[in-house]
Amino acid sequence: MKRPASTICLLFSITATLFLTGCGALSQHAKAIETAIVGYSDYYIEVYDLSGQVKEQYRQLDKRQSAIDYTITIDIPDYTSVDPAAVGFTPPAPDYATMSASQYRSAAAASLRVRLEAYAYDNAFSSYVELPVTFSLTETADGFLAALSGTSRNDVKTTVDSMVLSLLDSYPAYTENYRLATVADARFSLLDGLFGSDYAALTSVRKVVSNGDGTYEMTLVYPDPYDVYDALAQQYYASFNQPFYGDAQAASLSADNLGGIDAADMSTMTNAVTVALDADAGVCTLADASVVESQISAARMQAEAAAEQRVNEEWRVPEAEIPSNGEILEGTSGGNKIVFVSDADLGKYYYVRFYLLPGDDASEDGTLEAGMFLVGGQKASVRLPSGYYRVACWIGDAWYGLDALFGPDATEFGSENAIRSRFGYINTISFE
Repeated sequence: MKRPASTICLLFSITATLFLTGCGALSQHAKAIETAIVGYSDYYIEVYDLSGQVKEQYRQLDKRQSAIDYTITIDIPDYTSVDPAAVGFTPPAPDYATMSASQYRSAAAASLRVRLEAYAYDNAFSSYVELPVTFSLTETADGFLAALSGTSRNDVKTTVDSMVLSLLDSYPAYTENYRLATVADARFSLLDGLFGSDYAALTSVRKVVSNGDGTYEMTLVYPDPYDVYDALAQQYYASFNQPFYGDAQAASLSADNLGGIDAADMSTMTNAVTVALDADAGVCTLADASVVESQISAARMQAEAAAEQRVNEEWRVPEAEIPSNGEILEGTSGGNKIVFVSDADLGKYYYVRFYLLPGDDASEDGTLEAGMFLVGGQKASVRLPSGYYRVACWIGDAWYGLDALFGPDATEFGSENAIRSRFGYINTISFE
């Protein structure tokens, strides 16, 4: 019999009243199964002639068993046989902010199932699906306890869900909504190349509208690209903590990685892109994103230019004009002649400093007397007042001025012995 609508939440129907006599155990088994059916609330089912089914199987039981299984045939309304218009179902609109396309399909199916089960309470179906399920009985101190097996629960779910999804696909409004959800769901893969992977993950969809030609206008909300790339430029600048030498730095900012950047308080922009959907294959492609693309490109170029200028002004050490061979750049040349012979195989340029010592111990620092620039492979001379001198020499291929000399790639040589400048003698220092 059908139960009144007030008990619809129980989701089952037993159409035969138990009437068992002459066997207390048989009656207890049937009652336990009936209680389990009443307690089953996952899906709407109907059970006919429960007493007859139990009685037939009871005769064949091994009464000595402590655990007993009964196979009961249940009836599930054939939801595919119902007129979709009669159910009173309106597919829900997709929530782009919280649902993927698959989640929307599941939510729509759950909503339709509720309507179908409500319809089943009030209306007879022309056909039903018979499904054998297993109830396992165990004996307790208070009698017998029956439970629907896990496998049977899954069988019921699979059977009902399959019918519900089949019927769901017959609603044109659902089909269109699912397409909208599919377009919105594709935004991350579609926008990776446009925004950068981490930036794309910050986008949300405000709405999706069909253009009627297989394309859809997807309205996006995303952090202002000028704010995003300004933050990337700040992060890029902060990565420099020491001078670099030579060519100017060219900044290349990417929103693939926004680690360390908080976009929560950034202003947002709203713009639309056009997406083409191959409904049969379920594949989306970006048909037109020119407005968003130009905006992001302009923001990136502006931020890169600002970052380059700041970094190069504050951290770059540019190459300096090459002095002439033998030019004295520090101190003065006067006194006794010292000849320096350089070797081009050791390096392109040399810079030599002479430190006047208080004695003849070359391990002392001394006082800088003169500094001379040389071109590798050439000779040059300097004149120094009489005394002992410590000699320090740097060799390199690019000249950055007196402060940096040849930069971090320079090779440094030092004299372990003090050279002596004295009147009437010419000293020669050779690096050949």
